[in-house]
Amino acid sequence: MTKIVLIVILSIIVCYALWLGIFRIFRIGKSKKRKFYSIIPSALSAPFVFGLILYSVLYLPNLDFDKTKWKQNVTTRHKMAKDIIGNKLLIGLTKNEVIELLGKDYSEPFEKSIAYNIHRPKIMFSMDHDVLLIYFNEIGIAIKVIEFAV
Repeated sequence: MTKIVLIVILSIIVCYALWLGIFRIFRIGKSKKRKFYSIIPSALSAPFVFGLILYSVLYLPNLDFDKTKWKQNVTTRHKMAKDIIGNKLLIGLTKNEVIELLGKDYSEPFEKSIAYNIHRPKIMFSMDHDVLLIYFNEIGIAIKVIEFAV
């Protein structure tokens, strides 16, 4: 099956289970008819859930970290952030090694940390932006890397 078909099926199942649960919690309808009553709100909310799942699966692709792409194209950094964090690419590096790898366009928001703007696209009119935040221990070795919304 294609990704789209799987997302549609997943959306319908999620919505149906959600509405059935809501009807059970609030005791809406008789227990035998709750399954039937859940169909209409599920059908109405499934396109919304479908859109959210589709956005998260297709619109936010991930890329393997590439030093050159990271430094040249700031707007695609968010696609590499998951690889950096998940594969712990920076853990164990010194602050100077991290700066050499990621570039000099960082800020120092907290003591013993540096942050790189990763320009994650936001939904609607959000003014927030995300940063890749790298924490260092007392001797300057990277110990933790997270994505942080500012």
